[in-house]
Amino acid sequence: MTAPKAADADHDDGEGHAARARMAQLARAGVRASARATGLAALTAALAAAALGPSWSLGVALGAAVGWGSVTSTAIAVKALLGAPQDPAEGRRRALWVSPLLLLKWPLVLLALAAILWYMPARAEAVAFGVVLALAASAMAWRRVALSAPPP
Repeated sequence: MTAPKAADADHDDGEGHAARARMAQLARAGVRASARATGLAALTAALAAAALGPSWSLGVALGAAVGWGSVTSTAIAVKALLGAPQDPAEGRRRALWVSPLLLLKWPLVLLALAAILWYMPARAEAVAFGVVLALAASAMAWRRVALSAPPP
């Protein structure tokens, strides 16, 4: 009875490795698509906001950068957490940097937003619009990557 379990475990490791490789490939494609979509959306919005003044353009561009950084750091952390390592020591090493990344993400985002609003001549509503724009563009890009991926 022990031998079939060992054989099943070997079979699961092969499937698990393929699933992890597929997830890593999708994560890389998602980050690239998210960067492109956010950049294009922020550029378009900043150019459109130029009619309202340079403070709007700056606010949209900086807000989009903060929003994209937030989405990307979350994607990196989730990829690291879901990609189960073969070695338990590797899992502990990942946890050492993933946990602080997730823990410090929101304070760093808020600090970046505070610095933008305090030191830059950007309007608060433009920064908020840029963040929302980045989140929406990233979500649509990730959805497009997930739909275009071949089934497992």
